[in-house]
Order: sequence, then C-alpha cells, then structure tokens
Amino acid sequence: DSRLVIGSALVFSFLSIAAVVLYIVLANKSALKQWENAFDQYQGGSYQQALSAMESFAETFPADDKADDALSYAAMCKIHVQMTKMGDSSAGKIYEAILSGKEVPGFSAIAREELKTLLPNLAEYYIENAVALPGVDDKRKQYELTEKALEIIDMPGALGTERNRPSFKLRITGIKERMSTVRRYINRNETLEVALAAIAKHVQAGKTRDAFMERDTLLRTYPELEMDQRMRESVLAISRAEQELVEVQPGVLNSNNDPIAVPAEHKVIVATRNGRNISGVQGYAVAVLAGGSVYGIELGTGRVQWRRHVGLQTSLNPVRVSEAGNADTIIVDEGRNELVRVDTLTGEQKWRLPVGVPLTQPQVYNGMLYCNIHIKVAATTNDTDSGLVGALLVVDMETGNVQSRTVYPMQTHVGPGFDDENGIIYQIGDHSNLYAISAKSGECIGVYFQGHKLNSIVVPAVYAVGYVILVENGKSRSTVAILKHDGEGTFTQGQESKTLLGLVTMAPQIFARRFMVATNMGEIHVYDVDPNVPNPQGPLSVMASIPGAYSDPIREYSLAGEGVLFMAGRRLVKYQVQAQLGQLREDWIDENGDVYVGPIQRFGAIVVHVRQRQGTNAITVAGQLVDSRRPSWETDIGSGGSVMLLPSEQGLAAVTAQAGVFAVSTTDVPQEVYSQGDVVASKFGYSHAIQVQDQVVLQSLVGSDELLVFAELAIGSQATSVKLQGLTSAPSGAATAFSGQVLLPLQDGKLAMFQVPQGTQDVVAFQPTLSAGQQVAWSSPALPSDDSDSFVILRDRKNLMRIALRQDPVVHLSKRASTEFIEPVYETIAALNRTVFVVRRAKNNDQVVGLGYQSLEELTSYNVQGRVVWGPYRVGSQVLLYTSLNQLYCFDQNQRCRWTTEQHNIKLLATGFVNDDELILTGGDGQIWRIQSVDGTTISITDLEHKITRIPVMYDRQLWVPLDNGEIRVIPLG
Repeated sequence: DSRLVIGSALVFSFLSIAAVVLYIVLANKSALKQWENAFDQYQGGSYQQALSAMESFAETFPADDKADDALSYAAMCKIHVQMTKMGDSSAGKIYEAILSGKEVPGFSAIAREELKTLLPNLAEYYIENAVALPGVDDKRKQYELTEKALEIIDMPGALGTERNRPSFKLRITGIKERMSTVRRYINRNETLEVALAAIAKHVQAGKTRDAFMERDTLLRTYPELEMDQRMRESVLAISRAEQELVEVQPGVLNSNNDPIAVPAEHKVIVATRNGRNISGVQGYAVAVLAGGSVYGIELGTGRVQWRRHVGLQTSLNPVRVSEAGNADTIIVDEGRNELVRVDTLTGEQKWRLPVGVPLTQPQVYNGMLYCNIHIKVAATTNDTDSGLVGALLVVDMETGNVQSRTVYPMQTHVGPGFDDENGIIYQIGDHSNLYAISAKSGECIGVYFQGHKLNSIVVPAVYAVGYVILVENGKSRSTVAILKHDGEGTFTQGQESKTLLGLVTMAPQIFARRFMVATNMGEIHVYDVDPNVPNPQGPLSVMASIPGAYSDPIREYSLAGEGVLFMAGRRLVKYQVQAQLGQLREDWIDENGDVYVGPIQRFGAIVVHVRQRQGTNAITVAGQLVDSRRPSWETDIGSGGSVMLLPSEQGLAAVTAQAGVFAVSTTDVPQEVYSQGDVVASKFGYSHAIQVQDQVVLQSLVGSDELLVFAELAIGSQATSVKLQGLTSAPSGAATAFSGQVLLPLQDGKLAMFQVPQGTQDVVAFQPTLSAGQQVAWSSPALPSDDSDSFVILRDRKNLMRIALRQDPVVHLSKRASTEFIEPVYETIAALNRTVFVVRRAKNNDQVVGLGYQSLEELTSYNVQGRVVWGPYRVGSQVLLYTSLNQLYCFDQNQRCRWTTEQHNIKLLATGFVNDDELILTGGDGQIWRIQSVDGTTISITDLEHKITRIPVMYDRQLWVPLDNGEIRVIPLG
C-alpha cells in the first residue's frame, strides 16, 4: 500500500543520507590521516616517500583544502631530493620544480622559508666545486652551474623579499666573490693559452721582441703566471731563439790619426795647486774627466800637462790600456762619438776611432777594448720600434780598428762583464736576458732569462769564483741575484737572492774572492764568495756590512784591494778590510762637504780622487798616499770659471777660490796656454771679490765670519784671514765696498761696516725696525758714483731708503730718506748722479721710475715694452736694462731714455763694460754683444759656443771670458 511505499522511501532516503554522511566522515578521516602521514614523512626528511604521498593526496582529494598544499610540498620534495643527491643536473631539476610550484596557489608562502637556505646552499655547492676542481673545463662547468643557481634565486616568486635581508645579501656576496676568483682563473687560463700560442708563433718567426711583449702584456694583468710551468717553458723557448739570433759580424770601423781642427784663438787654461810633491813617480801621469775636458795631470806634482776637450755631455771616464805606470789612456769623446788613444803624460794622440753613435763605458779585457754601441737594423729585428739593437765592439788597442762585433737581438745600454777564468763575456740586455758570449769567438753560448724589467739593471754583471752576480734595482731597493753557470750555456740559481736598501748605480767590485756592492744611500756590503758552501747557506756570505750614511741618494765611487776599501760620495772614507775578524774597520773619514764626481784611481801606493769643492765650480784632483789621511797635492782644474780675475800692478791676476794668486797671460800667437799657480789650502771656497781702496777682499758666500784680505795684489802674495768682530748674526749676502770699508748685510737685518784688515766695526750698524721674528730681505746697495758717501737700498722690495754716514754723536749709518711703494717693485735698483732708478710692475708692461736721489721723491716714469729681466745697472755714465721682449734700454742721468736696441735674445750677465765709444755686454749662453753707446746700434754679436760661468773682465783692451769648458777665452777689443 501507499503508506508502505512512502515509509520504505523515507527509510531509504534516511539510509542514503546516513551513508553519505558516514562516507564523508570516513573520507575526511581518511584524508586527514593521509595528509598527516605525508606531512610526517616530509618533516622527517623522507622526501622521496613524501613526494609520492603528497602527489597521491592531491590526486585522491583534489577538493580538499590541503590539496594545493600537497602540490606545493610535492614540489619542495623534488627540490629536497635534488639537494640530497646534488649533482650537475640538480640545478635544472630544481628550476623546473620551482617553475611548476609557482603555478600552485600558496607555493611561495610554503617554500620561501626553506628556499632561502636551500638555494644559497646549491650555489655554494657549485662554487666550492669550481674552486676545488683542478681542471679548467670542470671549473668552467661548475661556474656556469653557480650562475644557474643564482638565476633560480632571482626567479620571481621564489624568494621574494627574503633576498633583501642583510644576512641573505651577505651570503650571496660571499658566493659572488668566490665566483670572481674562479672567473679570473678561467680568464687567466684562456688568456694564457692565447698568449702561449702567440709566443710560439713569434718564436718560430724569430720575432723574440714580439714574444717578450706578449709575455709582458700577459704578466701585467696576471703577474702570478710568471712562475707558471707553461710560461717558463715558453720563456726558455724565447731564450733559445735569442741565442740563435746573436750574430758575430766582422769589424766595419777603422781608426785614423787625423788631428781635430781647432780654431786659432787666445785661450788660457787655469789650474791651481797646493801641497807637496810625491817622489818616485816622475814621468807618470793620470787622466781625469772634468767639466767637458780630459786633463793629463803629472802624478808626482799635480801639474796639468795637457787638456783635450770632449764635450760637456761626456760622462764616460778615461781608461788605461794596462796596469803599467806609463800606460796610454783611452778617452771617450761623446761630443764626436769617438774613442781616442793618447799618451797619458803628453796627451799626444795615437789614434782616433770615429764610432758615430753613443757608446757605453769602455772596458779593457785580455788586451782588447770592449764597449757597446747601438746599430740600426732591418724592420724585422726584435728590439724597439726604432730598429736599434745592441752591438759589442771588440777594438784592437794597438791599431784602434774594430776586430769584430757581436750583434744582439735587443738593446744593451749596460756594459759587459768578464769571466777571467773561462774567457766568457756576460752581457745584460736592457730587459729580460743575460747573454753568455765566448770571448774567443764572439759567439753566444747561452742565454739566461733573468726577467728583469726595462732598464732595471744599470751595472754590468760580475763574475766571482764560478758565479755570475746581477744587481737589479726596484723602486727603493735592489736585489742581488746569484747564478751558477757551467761555462757551456746552462744557468741555474746559485743561491737565494739578497735585498739591499737603496739602488745600485755603480758597478760592484770583485777582490780577493770577495764581492763588494754599495747602494746610493751609502749602504756597503762585502761578501765572501766560497763555491764549496752548499745551499741553503750558499756561496755568498756576509763578511761585513755598513749601514747607509746618506738621507738622499748619491753616486758613490769605490776602490777595493790590498786590504783597504775607499768610498767616495759626499765624503771620503778609508776602511781596513779585516777578513779574519769579518769586519770593515773605519780607518778615517773626511767629511769636507765636497761631492766626489769621478772614480778613484790607484797607482801602487798612490790614490787619485776627483771632487767638486764646496762653494766653488772648480774640480779638485787630489793625489795622496794610501797610508796617508791627507792629500799630498791638490789641483783645481778647469777652474777658469772659479777664479776671480783682477788687475794688479804686475798684470792680470787670477785669484782662486782658495785665495791663491798667479798671473794669467796670453802669447802673441793665438793658442792654448796654461797658467798654473801654487796656493795654500783653505777650509772655505771664496767666490766674491771687492776692491776696498788698495786692498782686495775675498768673501765666502756661505755665511762665514771670515774675510781674506790682500794688502797688495801681487803674483804669489798671501792673503790675511780677517775675523769679523762684533757680529750679532752671520753675514747673509755679498759685500760691497763703501766709504773705504766693507758693507755687509747680516741675518738679523743689520747693515754693518767693517774696517780691513782689522775686521772691527768702527761705524755703528744700521738697525731697521723689526717685529718679533721678522726677517729682512735687502737688495744690493746702489751707489750713484764709486766714491759716494751714501747709498740707496731696497728693503723687502717695498721700502726704498737712502742711507748715509753720520758723525754725531758717534759715526753711524743713518737713514736720511725713505719712501714706501704700495706694491712690491723689481729687486734690482740703480743710482746715477742725482737719480735713483726703480722698476715698478704695471698691468702689461713695466715702468722705469726716476726718483730724486736726495729726497726719494718720484720725478718721472717711463713705460718699457715687456717685463724687466736684467738691470737696471749703472754702466759708465748711463743706466741699462733689458726686457722680456729682448730689447735693451739706455737712460741718462736726467732720467731720459736715450735709445732702445733692436730685439736680440740674450740672457745677459751683470753688468757691462765701456770700451771707448762702445758698450760691451755678455750673455750667459756665450754671447758677446758690442753696442754703439751713442745710439744703441749693434756692432756685433759673437757666439763663443760655451756658457759663460763668471762675470768677464776687461783688461788691456781685451775681454777675458771664463767658460764652462774650463778655459778663459781672451777676445781682443781693438
């Protein structure tokens, strides 16, 4: 019935609903359990099982709230699986996992916390592999995988803002720093491969210069590759090619004995001597270089025997052809680029060898003369772009002809070194190489790659008891390299290198199985050389060392032998070499403030040294016994520029810097004559002379409180030393003759007058007003006439004063007038009769201002063209000045400009001369300018081709001009 049907339907519906509810309850309970199981596996690190469970859950319960989470964790499981078994494919699979995970809602929120650790771990794994693996290909692959890992880190949605956290950024920075190291290694290897291939190509073509350039270019970027085995092998290949490129050629230069044409001129060569003769060496001489000339000096007396001009550019010293006392001398004339053999005693020329190009210091070895030159070769040569390479000349000293030359594939500006035992010449290249040359055949028997930089070695290699020693300069230190050579071309390192403080610019010396080297800071090292001492101690062991004595670099000369060592730089020191005690004992030291400018030479028991005396331009040659502290004789040579020429009753006298007086004169026939005189030694060099009444006063311009006074200037007369009395401070400028006394500025600003020869101050000094600590800069005083009782002087270029002698209440110097300029004026002033001439700087040109001598009131002004660079000076009855536009202006006593010359570019010297109706001016570069005094017309300009070193003197209608080549040129004026 219907009720049964309805009831059954209700029951069925209820059961169905119950079944659904039961199913849902049971299903939810099953999903939760499955989720919990999958999540437990994930958290427990069972990522492979968790992966299956998560994927199953998502597939079984796609509508569950955890379905998206399951898919996200499934992606994370894939990442964890790859992180567990990390390999080359892991980065790609992790990338795919993240890419797929990003499609699932909520993935980033779930993954980010773990990915901020996992992804840097992945990058670190790869970069650590890249660092550790030895092969370049492996490093490159791991580097690329590191880049992939960093790319994953930067994927959108992977880490988000986690990348901005400081700790995370610091970690990534560390990874990138290691990547840069690996990248440099990879790049370095790639560059090395390219460079090695290029080097091999250049070597095969014989272009070793290009091969060296490839190497140097590589090492500038990757200096650590210098010790790379492949690089060392390529360098050996270059060296082998260099050896093959060394070529022996026949000599192509022959000597002659043609005299050098010398113009017929009056010349006076001045030399001064003091001391005593040395006995037992009569007939022997020594040759020295000084001031552009080589002088032959008698060994026993110090007298100049001859002179040969070789040019101011000459710095290479003469060498003797043998150790014999009367041996000839080889001279280098760098002005003509030639070698000359002369008789050392007479200067007679034996032969001349025109080389035609600059050369290195000649050296005598085994009866032959050796020096390097540079020759131009074909464009395919190996050294510089200029096409110049070094060539070793072998010169027969008897004939002066070149026997042969050895041509190197690079430049060689350092002279050769010699192995006396095995007959080998060691030649340093300007860079990189050391060449071993057979002295017998001239052929190259070996090349060693030292690897030195361009021009870092400036002294020859030396040989000592089986070892070749090189000294390489750095920036402030030098390195001594010790090499072992088997005599057949194979070099090995003989010992660990040694480092010295300072640079080595003078050749080391070998004596009695010892090696001596000195630096330009005065550091001295003497090493014993024992080939029987093995490494690590090695053959060179320090016998004695002396710390550096100089704060500034100095070129120091040395002479070692027979148990003594002489060192000459800014001082002369003699050491006793005490081998048994292992020390250098200072015997004596001469600190005279002079600078030694030439090598020390020894002749038996006599040493000869060359120095420039403090306060003078003269070169002093001294001869002394080895066992003596003081020179036996001293000779100032080439001192024409250091003597003061003064008229005397007996003729023109030369007054030396040491106060000696001797006559200078010429012959009727134009020729070179020698004027020599004996003088007494002095601790000062006197370079300023003034005439005070009938007395000549000499002053040293180094602040000395002594003057030298000649009561009467006569040949051979002696000066009296005058001590200045009552000094409140040291003199600070040149003395001036004023009112029969000596006027001197002092450092405390005073102007003081001294009586001579007493040295007393009978006149009260002028004391300017000074504030505490103020210094005064005085100009030279200007007198309107030589017998004036007053003078004008400029203080600090602003305050002009006229100062005169006053008698009341005591005799004193008094300021009688003064004027102050708004702006500083030119430092030189002049006075002529009633006018003072001052130069005032204007905007574009200078103004010559005329002031009244008595009142110092401005009277006139005159605009000149350009700036005043010389003068104004009183010359006779006119005042002269010269401007930057190369014009000379002449003013008379009425402040009127009389004339202006045409433009002549001359660097004028003070002051000038009047010769009848002409004016004579001199230029420092060697010009003699003769001008008509009436209208300024130029009569002549004569170029002496040498610089003028002191103010010339006009005497007996001749102009006597001291020149920089050591001579005094005498010019007749007619």
